[in-house]
Amino acid sequence: MTTSINEVPNNQVLIGNIVSRKFSKYISDDLNIEESFYDIADSIVNYMNSLSLDKRGIAITGDYHQRVWDVISTRSEGAKQTVFSNMQLFNQMVISMIKPQSSLILVPDQYLITVAALDSVGSELTFVNDQSLFNFENFVITNDAYPFSGNYSVIDYQDLIEESFSEKYDFIFTGSIALYGEIGLLDVLVNSLNSGGCLIVGDSGSMAEIYQTIDYIMMGDKYHDALQELDGTYKYHIPFGIGFDIIIKK
Repeated sequence: MTTSINEVPNNQVLIGNIVSRKFSKYISDDLNIEESFYDIADSIVNYMNSLSLDKRGIAITGDYHQRVWDVISTRSEGAKQTVFSNMQLFNQMVISMIKPQSSLILVPDQYLITVAALDSVGSELTFVNDQSLFNFENFVITNDAYPFSGNYSVIDYQDLIEESFSEKYDFIFTGSIALYGEIGLLDVLVNSLNSGGCLIVGDSGSMAEIYQTIDYIMMGDKYHDALQELDGTYKYHIPFGIGFDIIIKK
């Protein structure tokens, strides 16, 4: 049975996401990605399920990569919009404005639409060598309907943490979960931006949980504390959908 929008909890957020999608024109709208979206999502979820991972362990460690893919792969348009598609709107808006010549993308599998948009505007792409890249290489770019030139570079996660590389980027995207696990990565990513470059941190609202009580403003967490201490940047928190931060290097 299909759940109507009016029956979905926090439906004002959900409706706002759907309205934003309906009245927006994305870069990716010209790429026909929707045709391959669910096929790719199903392939990744089926692969993850075949590994027989202990989902109780995933929940305890806070690694919700598989859980996010479970949501993305559903046929519920509302869930897809709330957890996934709303982020693509702002990513592509920034890409349209700054037209980055070089980009570093963490979690390229979940943000395959952002990757395709960057590729279509001719940005040089770099990915981090991790599980997300494995999924991207084995289930995303192998899909014949996914629009991608096939050109990209890779850096090791340890090299990223140790900042043992010299490349600079106009655009960087990461999910907040990577920063909660390694808070020093925030400074590394900002240092890796060119002047005027943009870092977008997705889901910095902890799946919108921080908007449910005023207490969070007083308590904060290590990521938001580190964000406040960043020098040489402009910072904009956008409380839309699951929340995200836009960080511009001066």
